[in-house]
Amino acid sequence: DHNVVVIDNDPKVLNELLDTVDVYAIEGNGAVLDVQRRADVGNSDILIAATTKDELNIVCCMLAKKLGCKATIARTQRCAYH
Repeated sequence: DHNVVVIDNDPKVLNELLDTVDVYAIEGNGAVLDVQRRADVGNSDILIAATTKDELNIVCCMLAKKLGCKATIARTQRCAYH
């Protein structure tokens, strides 16, 4: 009983997703304010940023928190610890 919104800049990926699962799809860059507003991220319980770019995921989460999203998860691959 959850509403899921997927943001992706590749319309082909979104169309394939829409054919297989029950989600709402928005084409665009998740690190762009207007895109997150269209997805109503500010009223979301959680945002998960899972691109292959660590920095983009972190920016997506920071923006979501500023909009009012309750929780965020950023997928990262690189470890900053030495």
